[in-house]
Amino acid sequence: MNSFQKPMVGLLLFSLIQVNTFAQTNWPKEIPLETGGRIILYQLQPETVSGNRLTARAAFSIREKRGDEPIFGAMWLNASLDTDKAERTARLESIQITEAKFPVEENQSQVNILRALLLQEIPKWKLDIPLDELIVTMDGARSGDKDQFKNDPPEIIYTQQPTRLVLIDGEPFIKPDDQLGVNRLQNSASLIVQQPNDNLFYYYTSPFWYQSTAILTGWTPLSKWPRWVKRLNRKIKKLEKENQELPADDSDNEAIEPPIITVRTKPAELIQSLGQAQLAPIQGTNLLYVVNTESAIFMDVSSQLYYVVLSGRWYRAASLQGRWSFVPADSLPGDFAQIPEGSTKAEVLAYVPGTEAAREAIQDAQIPQTAKVDRKKATCRVTYDGAPQFEPIEGTNLFIAVNASNTVLRANASFYCVENGVWFIANNPAGPWAVSVERPIDVNKIPPSSPAYPVKYVYIYDIDPDYVYMGYTAGYSGCYVYGPTILFGTGFYYRPWYGKVYLPRPFTWGFSLQYNPWAGWHFGFGHSWFTFSPWFNFWRWWGPPRHLEQLPRRYNRYPNQPGGRNPRISSNNNVYRYRNDVVTRNLERDYQSTTERPSNSRTYRPLSNKAQPSGYTPSRQPSRNLPFKSPGQAQDTPNDVYSDRSGKTYQRDRTGNWQQREGKGWRPTSRENNPTLPQVQRDYQLRERGSGRVRQQPGGLGQPAKPTPPRKLSGTIRLPR
Repeated sequence: MNSFQKPMVGLLLFSLIQVNTFAQTNWPKEIPLETGGRIILYQLQPETVSGNRLTARAAFSIREKRGDEPIFGAMWLNASLDTDKAERTARLESIQITEAKFPVEENQSQVNILRALLLQEIPKWKLDIPLDELIVTMDGARSGDKDQFKNDPPEIIYTQQPTRLVLIDGEPFIKPDDQLGVNRLQNSASLIVQQPNDNLFYYYTSPFWYQSTAILTGWTPLSKWPRWVKRLNRKIKKLEKENQELPADDSDNEAIEPPIITVRTKPAELIQSLGQAQLAPIQGTNLLYVVNTESAIFMDVSSQLYYVVLSGRWYRAASLQGRWSFVPADSLPGDFAQIPEGSTKAEVLAYVPGTEAAREAIQDAQIPQTAKVDRKKATCRVTYDGAPQFEPIEGTNLFIAVNASNTVLRANASFYCVENGVWFIANNPAGPWAVSVERPIDVNKIPPSSPAYPVKYVYIYDIDPDYVYMGYTAGYSGCYVYGPTILFGTGFYYRPWYGKVYLPRPFTWGFSLQYNPWAGWHFGFGHSWFTFSPWFNFWRWWGPPRHLEQLPRRYNRYPNQPGGRNPRISSNNNVYRYRNDVVTRNLERDYQSTTERPSNSRTYRPLSNKAQPSGYTPSRQPSRNLPFKSPGQAQDTPNDVYSDRSGKTYQRDRTGNWQQREGKGWRPTSRENNPTLPQVQRDYQLRERGSGRVRQQPGGLGQPAKPTPPRKLSGTIRLPR
């Protein structure tokens, strides 16, 4: 390391260890120096995510004084991800610098000292970034687990008229509802009621009421409502408006004709067109798509076969009324991967292997929603319909309680419960429940054929005396990485519990579920549901409590088709928000927060929550009163410097040409003479794509940050010569 480089390294270290929070989101970051120089940190280049740990590299430059020639280098880091998937933000905490390289010959002893100091001080540093930026710029998405899902098609119903599907979980199960004062169908997400002394059934689907003498057939619109129906309807409208499911004025619904009602007691999906299917070509492909539908229906011209995607799975048939069969995603005709992004049916690209949309969907599904759970305050409440009844889970030593309100597992003499993304443990199935610091040993062996399967995606990452750091990935909410794409649900039918109460299980079919990169999975058209009611609790159809409410309805482009609403990007898709004993990220209220997660360089996994391992010491709380402000965006510096995996730095100029840093200057480079340049160019493409996705996000971050005033340096760190 030359004499000029040593003070530069000292300034770099001094500046980095004084950083408390990177509150801005634009790149590159600037740390001004009072001497007139500055440190520039270019956008992170993520490499891997494992659990809640991120590894990444970044290029940086440093100049001591204005006008000095900058020195460029690269650093590697790993950090804990503290995420808020509702707000689409991520904070990097407990950051560790694992390597730092410069483009000149290194003095290894000096580098080792630098690394040791960074490891000691860097937990004080935090970095807030848009989650979509992280997802898109991380290359090399992993394929899914080897678990085998059930992909047989449900009954696929095709209609050419506006139709509403009512899905009943088996034979109708009706019992009195004391709060409503009527009999109510229990085993459906639809609201069907009956007066005790009336032979007629009444079904609600906004804004209509229907009646029938039988639940399974014969539904006709109700033109004149009985008084008790009017009272119930007013209560429903109030609840819907409070939950923003209907606009304040739904007078537009007066022009909507009542849809046809179709009832099924087994898994089914509805696809429909408004009149006879009308086909149009997709530019640049050998595909046609059905124009007059909200379904994703295609025809491959070469084979003359229809294709449809349902819950992320592909099916094909010779006709829309025909016999549908499952098509593995990697067996699709190659033209599907050529569907242009931004086109009418581009939403299906998330289910097409090899596309950027599919890669990003996989990345998103593998990034956890994180939280820290208060070990003293957090508890859960489990109720059973009668005495607890347990059944074995195939291939494991676990048993599941089939009549419990939450997922309760028995492992030897211990009982585990997952409630709202938090693991609890007890010595008795009735509790008392305490926050668990471990998961059951066999939890990763739970097969998709078990209704307990989603809880294997709830993790315990770290512990300290006060908190347990937990998180869950998309599998807890029913979104799974399956081979080269994502899908919703396991496809298995789980037998529900019928007793004094009805306890449903997770469903895959019946609600036209579709994926959106910002909102996740959302309802399509033609389904029937009713959720906003204090007496109605069907969360287990789709996953954890409140998860049902996070699934927004899709926007309806057809004014004469009922059921569609604008999708809303809601904070409801963070289930931790519903706990007052959990701290979870909310960037909108957290910018000014002084709450920080303690640093912990070790991860302990005690065998019980009563004893700590030998040598355990509480984590050190980072200082909250550091004297320096956070760096801001470098206003006059383009975000155009990259690092390759070996630590070499590259720059892309405005004309699209590439240069490699050598010594104190840039040298032109190209694919022909530099075998690593294609990967750097790939990083550039991902960075551009990530910036575009952040800009497109409703309510997303990405506004330019205000410049940070120069820092007053009050000292230096001297490195041994």
